[in-house]
Amino acid sequence: MPIIGEGVLAVKLISFFKSVFDFLIPRFITEYVVLELRDDGYHPICSSRWLQEWEFHRGLRFQKWRSFNLFGQSKIPRVVDQGLLQLNSFDEVLNLKRK
Repeated sequence: MPIIGEGVLAVKLISFFKSVFDFLIPRFITEYVVLELRDDGYHPICSSRWLQEWEFHRGLRFQKWRSFNLFGQSKIPRVVDQGLLQLNSFDEVLNLKRK
């Protein structure tokens, strides 16, 4: 009798291979970056895919960036869209992650 269901194991394996792919394959990626207002303007905090629900607040802005991903790190970031998005709920952030 298996301890972990087959479906759960399959999801964990897929997640593992996605992580390996993200680390080993160099490529260009386009993603939304979370910006936070500080004393001298907006500063990048993290990718929107890493933002947790408890970290979300209405003061955050989102901007589309393109960068070269090498060994899981973004190199040579470039702003694709100069506009800043203001989102009112974490559900809207989840919709950004699906794009």
